[in-house]
Amino acid sequence: MELRRRRGGARHARNYYTSRTYSRRKQDGEGGLFGTLLLLILTAALVYILVATPVGSWLAGSVLGIGKNGKPESGITSPLPSLSPTGPTTDTNSPQSVDTDTKQFELKALETYALQIGVFDTADSARSLISTLKSLGAAGYALSTDEGIRVIASSYPTEAAASSVSKRLNEQGYQSVVYPIALESAVLTCTSDAEKLKAVETACSTAGEMIDLVYEETIRFDGEERGVDYGNAVVRELLEKVRAIRTSLDGINDDGGVIACLDEYYLQLTGALMRFLSSETDNRVELSGRLKYLEIEIIDHYKTLLSDVLAHKT
Repeated sequence: MELRRRRGGARHARNYYTSRTYSRRKQDGEGGLFGTLLLLILTAALVYILVATPVGSWLAGSVLGIGKNGKPESGITSPLPSLSPTGPTTDTNSPQSVDTDTKQFELKALETYALQIGVFDTADSARSLISTLKSLGAAGYALSTDEGIRVIASSYPTEAAASSVSKRLNEQGYQSVVYPIALESAVLTCTSDAEKLKAVETACSTAGEMIDLVYEETIRFDGEERGVDYGNAVVRELLEKVRAIRTSLDGINDDGGVIACLDEYYLQLTGALMRFLSSETDNRVELSGRLKYLEIEIIDHYKTLLSDVLAHKT
C-alpha cells in the first residue's frame, strides 16, 4: 500500500509540473493535442477538489457540466456569479459637479477722523515725536501720505469727537489738527459654491467691523481702567477670528484677484495682532497707546484694501 501511495504521489507531482509546463507553453503561443490532453487532466483534478464546496459545485455543474456524483449532467445552465453589484457603475475618481453662483459683496466705505500732531518728510525725522506720544498713551503712528509722514495720536469715528479731543490737546500745547481719512465703498464679485460664498460674505462684513471693534475696546480699556491682561485677551480673540476667516477663504477660485486682496488684508491684520501680543508690557499707559496704534494700523490696511478692490473694478 505504501508503495502505491508513493507511486500515486509521484504521478500527481508529474501531472502538476507538466501542467505548469503547459501553462508556459500556452502563454508563448504553443498549443496542440498534447496541451489539450494535459488541460483535460488538470480540469478533472480541479473538479475533484472543488466539487465539495459551493463554488466548486457551481464550477463543476455550470461550467464543466459535471454533477455531484462526478458524472456529466446535461441541460444545466446557471448564470455566472457576479462579484460586483448590478446596475450602472460610478467612477469615484471623477470630479463631482458642484453648484456655483456669482454674488456681489460690499466693503463698506471708510470714514474716520485722525488727530494729526505733525507732518514730516521722513519717518526718521518724526521718531522723537512718535516716542513722546507713545509714552503718553497715544498711538504715535507714522501714516504715509502723498504730503509726507503724518504722525497720528488717535482716531475717532466722528468728526465731532475728534475735534473735541483736538481742542483739549491744543490747550495743552500740542498743535493738533483733525485729519479725515475717507474712501468710498467697494463691491467685490465672487463665483463659488454656497459655503465659500458665505465665507466671503463674512470676510467682507468683518473687514470694516475690525476698526470699530478695536476702537470700542480702546475706549473701554481707558474709561473703565481695565488691566493689561484684559487688553491682551481682547487682541488674542481678534487674532483667532482673523485666522479663522483666512482659513475659510482657502480654495476659492479667484480669476479677478479680488479675493487675493481680501486675503492680503487679513494677512496684514494677522501680522499686526501678532506683533501686539509679542510686545509684552505691564504698563497700562503703554498698552493703551498700543491699542490706539493697532486701530490706526487696521485703518491704514483697510484703506489699502478698498483701493485695491476699486482698482480691480476699473
